[in-house]
Amino acid sequence: MSQLHKRFTDEQVSFLFQAYIKGLMSSKDLRETLRIGKTRFFALLKDYRQSPQGFSVRYQRTSSRRISPEDESA
Repeated sequence: MSQLHKRFTDEQVSFLFQAYIKGLMSSKDLRETLRIGKTRFFALLKDYRQSPQGFSVRYQRTSSRRISPEDESA
């Protein structure tokens, strides 16, 4: 399964959350559309409600994919 940010744009996910909040979609339908579980759904919904304009499903990698020179030489 590909990652959410590769399947949908931020705008598409925002549109779906707007539909959910307006009562046009159930949480089950939205989760099935996005192919995510309950925990991920509610985490994203919380982020969306905190900042609808700044909402994004993109993420910043917190660590480098490269091995540090110190670890490589060990």
